[in-house]
Amino acid sequence: GMLVHPGAGSSSGDKNTLLDGLIWHCGPQQLSSINGPAGLGIVHRLDRGTSGVIVAAKDNLTHALLVMQWHQHSVGKDYLVLVEGEPSVA
Repeated sequence: GMLVHPGAGSSSGDKNTLLDGLIWHCGPQQLSSINGPAGLGIVHRLDRGTSGVIVAAKDNLTHALLVMQWHQHSVGKDYLVLVEGEPSVA
């Protein structure tokens, strides 16, 4: 998998993180700064073991509103599964 941001056990020079990709794509000034430089734009990780989806925000207001929705448990989740071929029976 891909690291979200450099952390314990990762190389300080590692530039293959999701955060690095966001900064490259959007620019550091175009991401929310609520979490500081180590978490620019990163809002929340959805169902880490299931989907691996990560929510990011491009500004502080959107970031704060998304966090508030998570705290209030008002975020709805719908899943769509795409399968190529025919799954084997376990």
